[in-house]
Amino acid sequence: RLANRLSGRTCPGWLAAFGYALYPGFFYQDSAGDWDHTLATFLALGTLTLTLAPEINRRRALLIGLLLGLTALVNPVLAFAAGLPVIVCHHKSPRILPLCFATAAIVVSPWLVRNAVVFHHFIPIRGNAGLELALGNHDGADGRTPVVTAMDVKSGTVPDHPYVKPVEAARLRDLGEPAYMAEKKQQAFAWIEDHPLRFAALTATRAWLFWFPPREFWDPTAALGWPSMILFNLATVLALVGFIFITHRTSIV
Repeated sequence: RLANRLSGRTCPGWLAAFGYALYPGFFYQDSAGDWDHTLATFLALGTLTLTLAPEINRRRALLIGLLLGLTALVNPVLAFAAGLPVIVCHHKSPRILPLCFATAAIVVSPWLVRNAVVFHHFIPIRGNAGLELALGNHDGADGRTPVVTAMDVKSGTVPDHPYVKPVEAARLRDLGEPAYMAEKKQQAFAWIEDHPLRFAALTATRAWLFWFPPREFWDPTAALGWPSMILFNLATVLALVGFIFITHRTSIV
């Protein structure tokens, strides 16, 4: 339905569905339960599908807000991407747009209240941005922000993360989560201020590696490492081509 709305054809939608189902990496990721890929994608695509419908009434706007709020709770970054089409498609509507975002705000509000009660600070859904920023911006950074896994612990490549580093865990326990994250944010901002060009280079590297990850990003012992890398990068290229095609052939505003 989404492919038909964007391109006037159902074939791309079926190809995307089969490609997702047959991509080797997803079998492990979606069954391991460690990440939110499947649920977050389902919620974001549901939001986008409803947003691109020819007509939007109040009931549909409430459903868009519900899905958008759930997406924000599961993956805030993806919720931002899913919310942009809502703004673009309905920015001229004096009722639909406020109703969508008001509903989304109601959905996420219990979690915000819980954070405020527990931590005595306002935390917008997640509060680890300072830590992640510090992990990716320091003198030894190479653009490959470390992923904390059991493999890192076994290999001795342990980042300054409280999950695997006792010193950082003790610091987190002593300061408390809000103060610890604020300290990490301050360290990251100070480093970025002193190394603006290096920060720009690291940001560009991260963007490239996100869309075109190399072979070593997969488990080195996995037999499907090379096929996974090739399929992933091919999917990125096809997605970019499809985006260019849609923006030139279809008006969704």
